[in-house]
Amino acid sequence: MDWDLQMEKVIKVLNSLVEDEIIQDYAICGGMAYTHYFEPDTTFDLDIFVIFNDESRIEVLRPVYERLKNLGYEIEDEYVIIEGINVQFLPSDPPLLRDSVLNLNVVKYYNTDMKIVSVEYLLAILLQTNRSKDKIRLAAAIGLLKESDITTKLDNQQLQSILERHDLKEKWEDFIENEK
Repeated sequence: MDWDLQMEKVIKVLNSLVEDEIIQDYAICGGMAYTHYFEPDTTFDLDIFVIFNDESRIEVLRPVYERLKNLGYEIEDEYVIIEGINVQFLPSDPPLLRDSVLNLNVVKYYNTDMKIVSVEYLLAILLQTNRSKDKIRLAAAIGLLKESDITTKLDNQQLQSILERHDLKEKWEDFIENEK
């Protein structure tokens, strides 16, 4: 099956989870978000930050998994296989992740609205997680921002506001200094 067709079907399934009030909202994040804003990157799954309707429940994923199983999708380890794509649902906690869903971008993926973290939140999340692959992606993203017109997608004032609200400003400045 064609990748774009698979992705569009996945996005429709995600949107239906919101429409049917199984989840409050979601945003695509991780490698797929990086690829959307910057350049193709190797990723093996589709990471989804989720705001659940009832986050006080111990098993917040149960309604999601039950709905998707009823739709015929398989659960394998931490993934739900939707249209052949490994989809991982991640609670939107800590506050930076929750804010990224509350302030998401809606873009067209062919004929379907796709919810995705903004480029500013993506950069802040890459900085906060501090994993090796995230440091590599962040450095590459900063390099691309310096040398191309991608800056039209970046609201530097918004990025600085996010960094300040989530106590990441000093870490950002250190990262930028080390990249010189």
